[in-house]
Amino acid sequence: MKYFFTLIALCFSFHPIFSQEKLKYSVDEVKADLDFLYSTLQDTHYNLYINTPKNEYDIAFSELTNSITDSLSLLDSYRILQPFTALSELGHCTFDLPFARLYGNYINEEGKLFPLNIRIENNKAFLTHNLSSDSTLMIGSEIVSINGKPIENYISEIHHYLSGENSYLKDTFFDLVSFPRMLWVLEDIKDSYTVKVRVDDKSISSHKIQAISALEFETEFSKVPQIFDNRRTFKIIDNIAYLKPGPFMNLESSGNSSEIETFNTNEFKNFVDSAFLKIREGKHNQLIVDLRNNSGGSNSFSDQIIAYFADKPFKFCSKFEVKTSKITKEFWEKVEDTQNKELKESILSHKNGEIFTSDISLNQPQADSLQFKGKVYVLINRYSYSQATVTAAMIQDYKFGTLIGETTADVPTTYGAIHQFELPNTKISVSYPKAFIIRPNGNTELKGTTPDIKVTPNRFTEKDEILDYAIEFIKKDI
Repeated sequence: MKYFFTLIALCFSFHPIFSQEKLKYSVDEVKADLDFLYSTLQDTHYNLYINTPKNEYDIAFSELTNSITDSLSLLDSYRILQPFTALSELGHCTFDLPFARLYGNYINEEGKLFPLNIRIENNKAFLTHNLSSDSTLMIGSEIVSINGKPIENYISEIHHYLSGENSYLKDTFFDLVSFPRMLWVLEDIKDSYTVKVRVDDKSISSHKIQAISALEFETEFSKVPQIFDNRRTFKIIDNIAYLKPGPFMNLESSGNSSEIETFNTNEFKNFVDSAFLKIREGKHNQLIVDLRNNSGGSNSFSDQIIAYFADKPFKFCSKFEVKTSKITKEFWEKVEDTQNKELKESILSHKNGEIFTSDISLNQPQADSLQFKGKVYVLINRYSYSQATVTAAMIQDYKFGTLIGETTADVPTTYGAIHQFELPNTKISVSYPKAFIIRPNGNTELKGTTPDIKVTPNRFTEKDEILDYAIEFIKKDI
């Protein structure tokens, strides 16, 4: 049975689309979208009020409704409606961000961006890319303020805009989206900025820098390695089998959770089967499964890997509860996969708004000669998202392997299994979680998967500390 945990980053599309969008939406149109947004989230979301009580949501709805007194552009509509959605404080309850629909036109119109990119660590901002003409701004410097505004205020405002269970998760979005792009979403870009920076905890210096064209930013930033690695990789390192499965979805599909083709496992199965055949032929007894920088996907993919080294039956969660609704049913009416027959029948047979527990069948270990009986080591980091962090938690809870790396930002006990709906006027797509999924060990806390062995990487170097540590540890663990 397939359960899809769509990565939050699916909402972040940076392929510029040059399209003609409506210039303004009337007061009535925006208010109608807000009404539809709130009522539909209440109807479809498993538990919209798990983190923010209904009375607080109602107050926010009333205040936001009263604040809409003039027509709004699509970007301004995003700016007021997404923070309302983000009140849920759940990563799977969110808007698609406006890049796909608006960013291409912004580039074409010679729009500008802030020229410095940053990374957030412990509520501090550190410079990662300097595209300004000021070469004295050094990578790794701490950004203290921008135009006199403390950087903490910017971080707080962006956290307010983003959906997510915790600040740690939201901080990873700075890396996924980039600060210059995110700043464009939040506010109109200025021609120049005064930036104050601190180097090595020493004195603060002030720098005046000019905004750069968005096209220049994209040209330069395209040369930077992307956070999510969509490649599937198998190789041997010092006689240790290394498997990086890539995202748990069909790479030949669009990745949209509302499209059935996203769940086609044929290509993935061929890759996994081939990898374990080579492991058997090479008689390798140590296996690294690298789940770092993984955007997630469906357990129907990840379960195929675990089955190769599991020594007992397993399932990806201890409990899976689903809330059904009209919109959820509209999706499942189109599902024809026989593996989903029982879940489909349950969703369609229950009344809208009802919550039911879905039976999760146990997956059996591989019974053939390809089963791996050696030691398994799993690499994780803050970018092990969605089904990647769920998979790591499964391996940890069933004691199938040893986790090495840093705590994941995303959480294995989660409100997930998302679907989408569209606002009637602005046509903004909204994701909502229809299910509550509890990790195999029964822990209901919404916190990341913690490694058995913690390794903190230095993000300002090219060195791969986590992989290097794992290889040396495995050599000693033989």
